[in-house]
Amino acid sequence: MRLGWFRPVHCKSMAAQEVRAVLTARKLIQSKLRDVENSGRGILRGFGLKVGKTTPRGFAGRIHELVVGHANLKMVAAGLLSVHAVILREFQAFEKKVRALVRLDARARRLMSTPGVGPIVALIASARSAMLRYDGAL
Repeated sequence: MRLGWFRPVHCKSMAAQEVRAVLTARKLIQSKLRDVENSGRGILRGFGLKVGKTTPRGFAGRIHELVVGHANLKMVAAGLLSVHAVILREFQAFEKKVRALVRLDARARRLMSTPGVGPIVALIASARSAMLRYDGAL
């Protein structure tokens, strides 16, 4: 180290890395939830059945409505809706965790007072600014 071969680096704190992991997993679950919904819409559209705009709670009801009288589509819809229910439950758990993390982080709460800044953006900005300087010395 005396020869100058090493440079100081910035590394994120363990708490910032954990927040990033939660946000990354949430984004993955959200993406898969959207994939399942769009697949169900695409399958039904092939039979001339359009789902249209729905709410997260009304999605399953609308699918059940459309597949009445189609035995094979009922089976397909049942499988997709069971997967959708599990993914939706997990996504809601991540949403709850994100909101809990924001409540614990004073910097994120302050950022959320800005119009247009929600919990996700506030946590990302807060995690980015929580860096430690490490110069190799312990």
